[in-house]
Amino acid sequence: MINNSNTTPSTTIFDIIPYGVDCAQRGILGVFKRVIGVPTLFFQAFFPDSAVAKRLSYPEGYVLLDDHEIDVECKDNPELQSTMRRTQTFVNGLRFKLGIQQEVAIYINPTHGQAGSCIGSRASSNKIGMILNGFAFYFPQEELEFLIAHELSHAAHNDGLKVWAYNLAIIIAEMATAYCLTPYAIPLIEIASAPLDWTFCYFAEKNADLSAIKVLRTAEGAISFFQRGQKGNLNKENRGDRFSPEGDDRHDLFHPRLSERIRYCIVKS
Repeated sequence: MINNSNTTPSTTIFDIIPYGVDCAQRGILGVFKRVIGVPTLFFQAFFPDSAVAKRLSYPEGYVLLDDHEIDVECKDNPELQSTMRRTQTFVNGLRFKLGIQQEVAIYINPTHGQAGSCIGSRASSNKIGMILNGFAFYFPQEELEFLIAHELSHAAHNDGLKVWAYNLAIIIAEMATAYCLTPYAIPLIEIASAPLDWTFCYFAEKNADLSAIKVLRTAEGAISFFQRGQKGNLNKENRGDRFSPEGDDRHDLFHPRLSERIRYCIVKS
């Protein structure tokens, strides 16, 4: 049974270990990942619908959700066809409520690991890109709407732009340190930046949750969506110590715990 009470789960050694592992990995590979990632983040923030951004961001096999594709993919499934068309209309209306002037191009990919993601910002020069996994269209309507509102909130808050600027600043600091002091200090900078990364992502995700709840004027979809995540985690085979008794993923260092997200969504409901 999933515990959604207001009692904060106790911290165990299994909650702490992933942070240590992440710091160790950053000390070894962090600078290389950051140098490779900054160009990708640049195109995602400013040119999300460009050919370069698509190659960098979208899994092979994605399809653009438009009227033609809906007719082709859903000709034998009127209910799914209706859901996809309703999603298009919903996104077009929601982007204006969030202050997004750019059009939103919706892509579908059944191999996409996450239920959804969004690249772009209000500084983007072309369409913002949203990728939805095919199974997302089978969610209850309130959950699908929360998922879309959450992802679009990242674009509205310019989170992609902020991530790019933050990573660029870290690289500049590392180059200056290597030039003025010693290159051996770079791994230490990477390790020291880990808590900043975790904190930034934590608040970006929480703010996107709260923004979605505010624009939708309901927290029902959010609570249901996170409870679905908890149940899915607890039903996984060979889950070992990765998931807490509440269904939280201890290896996910960049989102609030699902149990915490449910608690603050209940407060907002």
